[in-house]
Amino acid sequence: MKKNSVLGILAGLVLVAVLWYFVVRRPAVRLSAATLAPAESLAFFYLPDIQRSIQRWDGTSVHAMLDEPEVKAFLGSASRESGRIGMAKSYGQRVATTKPREAFLSIESVEGSKPRFVAGLRYEGDRAKVEALVQEANEALRKLVPTGTADLVQRGSKTIETFTSDKVTLAATWHEDWYLVGSGVPEIEETLIRFRGDAQSSLAGSEAYRSATEHLPEDYDSLIFVQPASLAERLSGVLGVAGMEAQSEKLAQLKRLKAVAASTKMDGKMMRDSVFTLIPEMPETAALSGATLPFASPAALIYYAAALQPMPAESTGGPDSAPGLGMIPLVAMIESRLASQGVTAADLPKAIGPEIGFSLEWPAEGGRPRPMLATEVRDRALLQKFIDAALDPSLSGLSASQIKENDVTFYTMPAQAFGTPTLLLTDKLMAIGLDKSALQAALAGRETLAGTPAYRETMGLLEKPTVSTGYVDARAMFERIYGTVRPMLIMMAAFGQQPGVQVDFGKLPEAETVSRHLGPIGISQTALKNGILLESAGPV
Repeated sequence: MKKNSVLGILAGLVLVAVLWYFVVRRPAVRLSAATLAPAESLAFFYLPDIQRSIQRWDGTSVHAMLDEPEVKAFLGSASRESGRIGMAKSYGQRVATTKPREAFLSIESVEGSKPRFVAGLRYEGDRAKVEALVQEANEALRKLVPTGTADLVQRGSKTIETFTSDKVTLAATWHEDWYLVGSGVPEIEETLIRFRGDAQSSLAGSEAYRSATEHLPEDYDSLIFVQPASLAERLSGVLGVAGMEAQSEKLAQLKRLKAVAASTKMDGKMMRDSVFTLIPEMPETAALSGATLPFASPAALIYYAAALQPMPAESTGGPDSAPGLGMIPLVAMIESRLASQGVTAADLPKAIGPEIGFSLEWPAEGGRPRPMLATEVRDRALLQKFIDAALDPSLSGLSASQIKENDVTFYTMPAQAFGTPTLLLTDKLMAIGLDKSALQAALAGRETLAGTPAYRETMGLLEKPTVSTGYVDARAMFERIYGTVRPMLIMMAAFGQQPGVQVDFGKLPEAETVSRHLGPIGISQTALKNGILLESAGPV
């Protein structure tokens, strides 16, 4: 008996402890902003942690560049910052004092010129400050739309402020530490229901949102989510009624894109962007082989390669596949020459690919840019017809010399001021450059861009590319371009500024002031089982 009493007391204590934890001590589960947006949202914009993003921003290369005294002096020379722009900047600074934590905007539909939307801002600061800013915004709205009428609508314990005019309809209310604004009272009511978890569906619960965002980093700083398929579905009926069937057919292609999710993350000094396109019925895609990378030397400032994808059946065939080019006399003559051999411009993808690549070298000391284009060859005999037509002297006026070295054919044009245009052709590759020796070196297995530490480190941050890849030495490219343009802008300043351009070009910073904050940028596009992931990493 005594033993049972002790056990009962212990069981009671355990129950009290459990209830105390879950009711008193356990932190409240905070809903994601995606839970507050309707599943039908055409577009959703989200800042998940504004205070964290502000801290991250201070460590980025972009912030360091903008914080340079020379850059500040140049940007400060702009005299446009007055009137509304100055007021907006001041308002933004006061918003920052409220410690905004989270913000979102959901656009559910667009009817005429009026979108159906809801937006929210969660803050951690003094509510009185937020209320003062809201009151100031309301007064500005009434001045901007003097014909509008303000009212209060009571929905249970909530008071909803409304503003109605022939141009705009708004509704707003407070809920805990959120301030909500919508395009009408129904939008606010639906959002309040989702706060209670009573909504039939929300964006966070939709399969499209989950599938598209699962490929993005979890701790991103900003998110954009759109549903092209939903928009296309709504537009197709309208276009069909209007008799625009051709446009409706184009929208059918858009319907394949179920959703697109894009995020940006500030990662130390770098900006990392990710874009995932959700394609449930993902077709087979041609993949990169790396065949064009040997044509990018260690001195290349830009390299880009892509796998040419199979063309839709409705896009292949026919001499009109490149409308407008036939109006150029030379192109028309080349097309006529090809047609005499039973070939059209639409046959070119059958001759080249799948991989095609581009690289650019640009020496620092007064050198000229040296581009190079390379592609894999599918059908050398078919490609030969295109080359013969393009280099026919009776058509183009070009007199190219032809030299065969084993299984390699070189077509060399007369030397020009910018270089000696040369085309290389083998059974597997075609390349065009301005220097025959560079093409030969690429075939001979010279060192390539892929062997440089900067390339390996940058591309190592990204998913292995299968659809396309890119690399840019942003620092060197900025120095080349800025070094060319800056003297001209300074000269413009000496002769007087252009009307409407209130900037002192004489205060342009030195190239090194900006370029020391730049570095390599890598791009990777990868085909996954349910869509395509595009990533980039770099200082900007």
